Amino acid sequence: ERLIDAAIELQLRNGNLRDVFVQSYRSLDDDARRRVARIERVRTAEWAHVLLEVRPGISDEEARAAVHMVDGMLRSVTTLAMDRETLARVAKDMVFGGLLSVGITRPAAEAS
Repeated sequence: ERLIDAAIELQLRNGNLRDVFVQSYRSLDDDARRRVARIERVRTAEWAHVLLEVRPGISDEEARAAVHMVDGMLRSVTTLAMDRETLARVAKDMVFGGLLSVGITRPAAEAS
């Protein structure tokens, strides 16, 4: 939970800086891009590891995909016109809901 709180706080505080980074990534030289990509892989792996501890029944691939999707969702937080407290609460609910629902068996949709 602290990891999620910290990620949301960081995004709310520095989200615009992250947008600048994403946009300027292509202009980095190859060596810098490789270093940044490695940092991103390590960050994703750490989040996936934590998720796998909570949800041991999912695959590494599912965990990594969930982490990437949550990351995209958090990046979009700064584009919403909403008070910070409400935004943080909704983001936390969505992150928890998204991560904890990976691999859950859902009932088949009824045929109509």
